[in-house]
Amino acid sequence: MTDCALRSAVQESQAWDELEMKRRQELGDVCYLVFVGERCVHYSWITQRQRNITEIGFEATLKDKNYWIYDCYTTPTYRGHSIYPHVLTRILEDVQNKEGERVWIDVRDSNYSSVKGIAKAGFIDVALLEKKILFSSIVLLRHKSILNPPLGKLLDQMPCHFN
Repeated sequence: MTDCALRSAVQESQAWDELEMKRRQELGDVCYLVFVGERCVHYSWITQRQRNITEIGFEATLKDKNYWIYDCYTTPTYRGHSIYPHVLTRILEDVQNKEGERVWIDVRDSNYSSVKGIAKAGFIDVALLEKKILFSSIVLLRHKSILNPPLGKLLDQMPCHFN
């Protein structure tokens, strides 16, 4: 039931990709699900290995005891019920129980609801990653808005690159 419910929710978000789901499983990524009855109304993924932000061509390999939350979705009829920050809080608790040291999460800065949910769960802003396209040539920018200098230094130390 869980696989079918997840597939249905991911298809609803128009993000289902069989190869991507297989890649996540091979990496050992974990999916947190929230159900109402038999329907999956929220999912969030977490990885300990590698984060690929395909929209901007950013890839990062995570250090030991680091986790990255990605691809979070709440069905429209259940938005505004604080499901997202509750799931993030649960993930943080689970990472702490595994003696994890750091949890990263990314979100589009224009997604105000998610930014609010992330802040509600206790995350702080440490960096802004951008990709700009000018006149058919690509200019890549990695600009930081550091609110926590030690975390900014850790992001610099993480093996990463832009494609």
